[in-house]
Amino acid sequence: MTDNQYTAKLWLNRNYSLWHEIQQLKARREVLLCDINGGVSPYRVKETQNDTTKAQARAEDMRLSYSELCDLIDRRVNELNHADAETLDIISRLDDATERTLLTARHINYLTWAKIIKQTHWARASAFRYYNAALDKVYKEVYGDFGTKYKAIYVKDKN
Repeated sequence: MTDNQYTAKLWLNRNYSLWHEIQQLKARREVLLCDINGGVSPYRVKETQNDTTKAQARAEDMRLSYSELCDLIDRRVNELNHADAETLDIISRLDDATERTLLTARHINYLTWAKIIKQTHWARASAFRYYNAALDKVYKEVYGDFGTKYKAIYVKDKN
């Protein structure tokens, strides 16, 4: 694998990290919703009857905090979805349907190589040959003349 192919692979692999971050944010939002629907967090000690006014005030504060946190979560999820759409856009620009299929299976559906080879009935060497050709094209799209809007995406160090 060449350095350009490795760089393109890292750019495509960011999708997996984005997907995990989106799932974590959605899970956090669900926890917040459960907390606010219960009025108090499950981690707090239950209030006595004399503390109902404090509990009601705390619940109102939690509703305000919930609203603000949900707005922040929604903005971040939208940013991540936009980055995900950029990846789909780059893959859809490839001319070869086989390469598009392979990149979609690997970097959008997160299939393992074993599953890809089993589903497509390709030889392992053929799958890697198509994959490396697709990575070269992705690199040209992302970092070449036609992909200047995508240059801001991070690339991790190879080591």
